[in-house]
Amino acid sequence: MVLALLGLALAGCKRRDRAPTVAAVPVDAGPGNACPGPAALALLVAPSGGAVHSDCYTLSVGRYWLAAALTREAARSDAPRLQLLSGGFGPRVTAFDVQPAPTDEIAALLREAPAVQVRLRSSRSDPSLVRIAVRAEHPDGQAREVAVLLQLVAHAPPRLLWSGPGDQVTLEGPCLVQRTVDFDMLFGRRLEMTTHTRARGRDGKPHPACTGGPGTQESLGARGIALPAGRPLGPGADAGPR
Repeated sequence: MVLALLGLALAGCKRRDRAPTVAAVPVDAGPGNACPGPAALALLVAPSGGAVHSDCYTLSVGRYWLAAALTREAARSDAPRLQLLSGGFGPRVTAFDVQPAPTDEIAALLREAPAVQVRLRSSRSDPSLVRIAVRAEHPDGQAREVAVLLQLVAHAPPRLLWSGPGDQVTLEGPCLVQRTVDFDMLFGRRLEMTTHTRARGRDGKPHPACTGGPGTQESLGARGIALPAGRPLGPGADAGPR
């Protein structure tokens, strides 16, 4: 697993010609936090402007980091762009376009609730499985996610394993019902999705009528699609086609 994480942060793509040098990216202050701030990420992925939603976490191996960014350009509001970025020691930042992405579903989510969040996290049992979720939350407590699951690969682009509905919160009678999903790769070849459900009253407190259901497990196989090769980001670097 460590090799996969280091391979993504250091190589970004299959070993080819050395990437151009790019400017250093400011990081958030705080012990153990190597992530660029939201403003720095926005400048990297959308230097000409546009709405950017992002999330980032620091890997356990040194000061390497992973970030997810969703970009919405005013002229292309129906075509949001989802990217995975990696960086660490030194100025190099590598970006991967998440393709094919559930663009239509994400665009519908943005129309439904313009105030959205991007969430990035790894599987509890396997740090090479990384989920990016675009989440819309509503004033009544309901929430909906469109998510993609990526697998980090050493010295190669990540692979897109799955896309679909992520965590959900729905209103059912007097209850808020929360559905969460997590993923495991069994024996390196079989992807399993586990779903858990719990319920509470609309005020967030226990309610006698609100009980969670049993968990479920579904086998999804392990066939994946490699993302396009990574590209360097930063001043003077080619941002690639849009």
